[in-house]
Amino acid sequence: MSSSQPEISGTLDDHTEPVAKDEARLVRKFDRHILPLVFVLYVLAFLDRSNIGNARIAGMSRDLDLYGNRYQWFLTIFYIAYILAEVTVVFYKIFPPHYWLAIVTLFWWVLSLQQACRETQDSL
Repeated sequence: MSSSQPEISGTLDDHTEPVAKDEARLVRKFDRHILPLVFVLYVLAFLDRSNIGNARIAGMSRDLDLYGNRYQWFLTIFYIAYILAEVTVVFYKIFPPHYWLAIVTLFWWVLSLQQACRETQDSL
């Protein structure tokens, strides 16, 4: 080698080992902190969707006078909000997540409140 070129010691593998350790530590931290929260939210969403069937058995159809196809229309209106909320995940790439999550939460609260204030199927 000529004296003008610096000598490189070690290999590429020597420099990637610390990065791999840091990445493994970050994945473990993610698994410990984020995944339990996601699991709890998933279970709560499942309970929320299954409770609508329990409400019908408990007498919601009779109380709201939902006879014939009216109950199916009620469920369709209810699940449209779920579907729209799932599609909005794409907006996390456009808006900062803390703003977007606040907007979606507020929008969901308003929709739920409007549905809760209705007394008959015609008012939906």
